[in-house]
Amino acid sequence: MGEKARTLKEIKKQYEGSPDEYDRFAKKVTEAYVNDRQNLSQEDVAKLFKITSGSVRKLMDHAIIRAVVSRKTAEQVMQKSIGNQKRHHGEAGGTSIIHNSELMDQRDQYLAESCDPMLVEFIVGNITYSGFSLEDTAQSFNIETLRVLKLILQRAVIENIATDKDTDILVKQSLEANNKPYVKKYFDNLLKKREEYRAAMEEN
Repeated sequence: MGEKARTLKEIKKQYEGSPDEYDRFAKKVTEAYVNDRQNLSQEDVAKLFKITSGSVRKLMDHAIIRAVVSRKTAEQVMQKSIGNQKRHHGEAGGTSIIHNSELMDQRDQYLAESCDPMLVEFIVGNITYSGFSLEDTAQSFNIETLRVLKLILQRAVIENIATDKDTDILVKQSLEANNKPYVKKYFDNLLKKREEYRAAMEEN
């Protein structure tokens, strides 16, 4: 009798207290799935690592969201998943597209939220005082996408990481580039959240 396939619960228990090891295992599973030379299915990967098929999907989701794998690898997972859904279910890959799009959104949020506050300060200063464009700033700080950068700046404003002066400059620069009503409303809401966050911190 072959070795019993491990469930996600059993895998997490195995790596309990070793999150880096868990991340490395999730990375190995994900990279095996997108390896062009082997062209393994989700079931093949499950057999290779002696884990359940459902565990493969959950481990890949974790690797994508927590940026354990590169964005290129994450996009390869998405493309392969969509292709498999089209082949096996005769659909346009809609369910898979939605699922993977949500994963990438969560990845972007994670990258913005896990960015060190000191680095966030440097990023803000790079834009407000150095006159760097968003594109140049993203490249200079090795930020994956413009969306991640925008989420970092949003966090800087809300969490009061950016000073009042920097915040004023960011808002002014943004409205000079686009002063349509929905943009003004966005910044009004952002500044409101900033004040609410500040008040909550003062209470604590």
